[in-house]
Formats: sequence, structure tokens, C-alpha cells
Amino acid sequence: MSASGNTPARATHGLRRNILALYVVQVLNFALPLISVPYLVRVLGASSYGLLALAGALIVYFAAFTDFGFGIAGTRAAAAARDDPRQLGALLASVTVVRLGLMCVALLALAALLISAPRFAEHAAVYAASSLTLLGTALFPNWLLQGVEAMRTLALATVTGRLVAVGLIFALVHDPADTALAAGLQALSLLIALVVAARPLIQLVPVQHWKVDRQQIPALFADSRNAFVCSGAVTLYTSATTVALGFFAPTSLVGAFSAAAKIVAAISSMLWAPISQGVYPRLSALLSRRDAAASERLQALILRALLPLAVLITVALWLLAEPVVRIVLGSGMEPAIGVLRVLAPLPALMILSNYFGVLVLFAHGEFAAASRFQAAVAVVSLVWLLPLVQLGAAEGAAWSALITETVITVGFIYLCRTRGLLAWSS
Repeated sequence: MSASGNTPARATHGLRRNILALYVVQVLNFALPLISVPYLVRVLGASSYGLLALAGALIVYFAAFTDFGFGIAGTRAAAAARDDPRQLGALLASVTVVRLGLMCVALLALAALLISAPRFAEHAAVYAASSLTLLGTALFPNWLLQGVEAMRTLALATVTGRLVAVGLIFALVHDPADTALAAGLQALSLLIALVVAARPLIQLVPVQHWKVDRQQIPALFADSRNAFVCSGAVTLYTSATTVALGFFAPTSLVGAFSAAAKIVAAISSMLWAPISQGVYPRLSALLSRRDAAASERLQALILRALLPLAVLITVALWLLAEPVVRIVLGSGMEPAIGVLRVLAPLPALMILSNYFGVLVLFAHGEFAAASRFQAAVAVVSLVWLLPLVQLGAAEGAAWSALITETVITVGFIYLCRTRGLLAWSS
């Protein structure tokens, strides 16, 4: 009786410890851009920093293809197989082989783009250096570590990778001629994280179990397809903003928009990512055991804790936009002030959209509905993105991002309600 009674307490303690470990990562994810972005803006200049941001935004598309939704679907599969090392080994080997194959296709597509498009070919070295991200995406099994809730390993590896990469940037990047080097060093963090995580990963899933299961691969593709469409839609409407701005505005404005957006993204990620990465596998496990009551309580607790904080941060960002930009980014980045004010509501909106998308729809296996909706919004968002960028440049791009995230949030809430997935709210 006592052992049974202690199980929920141990589970809650483990979840809190996992989330705490992930918050350490996100605090650094918040702090490091506030250190590295101002440094890069100052040593590269607004124009070269804009080129760096544009290259990163373009590579995100190829990274999303390389991942192919396994970051979400793989986590769910690993959570279900967490007590079976053989099954985990087959899953790890199969996902990695598939991702490496997709990476090769992505690299060929990138090479064709660099050869055929003069605008990109002129700075091919920067884009090629950024493509190192694809190898890290293919090899680093963050999805498996999340699925089995090995959050401390994931946190240590991720933190070490980012710290080493930022340290190398400070040591080696000193002027605009180092833009390609900066791109390569930024992309290096996942590979460093892989080295750090290698030993605990082998202890968790012994090498003898790393055997590709060819029969499993079609099922993996089927499970990840909808997640890929959904994550690809997110990539389309987030990175498309920077890419579109790069076509219609000087790279200095691309740099201003990107720097402000990174500040907002760092804050939003610090609030949301630890909760999502820590809670999603637990919710998936609870729902696989059909423990609806426990999953609903956990979902309600998360929303009630995070939303007021997100609203407070939104107000603070709007009020403090000017001193934040002047202190953090320095002179020459004044256009980022208006961008930051427009983007101020994003932390609250991203909390809501990710909550209803990941912790409700995805956790209940509603990949298809969420992916179809996000894909539709991603395409439709181009209708307001292009004219807003042409009319308002960096601030127009910010308004496009805000409108798109609002539509996504409202749509996810509607999908959750119509599928009866918000029983706790009644």
C-alpha cells in the first residue's frame, strides 16, 4: 500500500526535477543570446549580422526536412518504449538512419539553390557553414532523451554545446570577414552536445541494440508525417518572415528584425520549452495508460501557472523596448525598438499556441488535425506577409508574425474545444 501510495509523489518529484533541469537550459538559452547577439551585432555590423540571420533562417527549412517530425513523433514513440532497451535501440538506429538520408537530400537541394540563385551564391560560404546544423539535427537524439525523461543528460549536453559554441565565437569572430566562421560556430553546438551525451546514451541504450528495423521505418514515417507537416508549417511562417524581409529590405533591417525577434524568442523559450519538453512525455505516458483525470489536472496546472507570467512579460517588453534595444543591441539598431514593441505579445501567444497544440492536441494524438490547420495558416500567412514586409519593412514583418501567431492560437483552441479535449475547463 505504501509503495503504491508513494508512486504519484515520486512521479511528481521526478517531473519537477526534469523541468528544473530544462529550466537551467532555458535560462542559458535566454542569457546566451543576450550576450552573443550584441557581440555579433557590434563586431559584424548590422549588415553582416543580417546576412548571418538570413542564412540561419534559410537553413531552418532544410533542418525541418532533416528532422521530418521525429522531434515530436519520436519522443512519443520513445516514451512508449522507455522500459525496453531493445526497442529503444531499434528506434534510435532507425530514426538516425532515416534522418541521415533526409539530410543528404537536403544538402543536395541546398547546393542546387546556391548554384542557381546569384543572391545566395554570392555568400555561399556563409550558407554552407550554417548547413552544419543539418548534421547535428540528424545525429543528436534529443527526442529519445526527452521520451525517456533523461532530462539531466539532455540539459548538460545542450548547455555544454551552447557554451562552447558561444565561447568559440567570442574567441574567433572579430570582424565582418568572420561571418562564415560565426555561422559555422553557431551550428556546431548540436554536435558538441552529441559528444557530451554519447556516454550516458550508450548506458541508457547499449550499442548492441542499435539495429535498424526495416519493418519499423514505414511506420515511423507514417507517425512522423503529420508532425512534419505541422512543424514544417511552423518553420514556413516563422522563417519565411526573415527570408521575405531579406528579399525586400537591406540586410541591416534583417539584422534589426532578427535581433529583436531573438530576444522575444529567448524569453518565450525560457517560459515554455522546459514545460513542453518535461511534461509532454509524461502526458503521453498518462494518456497511453488512459489516465485522463491525471492528465487533465496536469494540463490545467501548467496553463494556470504560466499564462499570468507571460502576460506580465508582454507588458514589460512593450514598456521597456527602447532601453532594452539600446542597452542590449547598441547603436545602429534603433529599428529594432519598433519591432520589439510589435512582437511584445508573442510570449503570451506562444504559450497558448504551444500549450493547446503540443500538450493537448499532440498529446492526444491529434497530429493530423493540428498539422492540416497549421499548414493552411502557413500558406495563407503569405497573403499578409508579403504586402506587410513591402509596406513596413522590419515592423511589417513583425506585424505579420504577430497576426500569424494569433490565428494559430485561436485555431488550436477551437480544435481542442470541438474535439472535447478541454474537459477540465468546464
